[in-house]
Amino acid sequence: MIEKVVDKRFENEYNVSSVWKVAEIAMACVEFEGIKRPTMDSVCNDLGEAIRMESNYESMPMTTHEVSLIYSNLQVR
Repeated sequence: MIEKVVDKRFENEYNVSSVWKVAEIAMACVEFEGIKRPTMDSVCNDLGEAIRMESNYESMPMTTHEVSLIYSNLQVR
């Protein structure tokens, strides 16, 4: 449940997809084998994408519940 790791001060006013994107980036950065970790260029590009997703949030918001349903089948690698 992604909402458990998001700062409560956001009061559910965020794009859950962008939060998942940041979580996926973080998980990739701590891969055991260094060769499997993303480059800093890749991390910066992916974080930029997450920021753009968040910037577009006001134009097409999804509820936390809607996105949770989408990611309910997500398997941790």
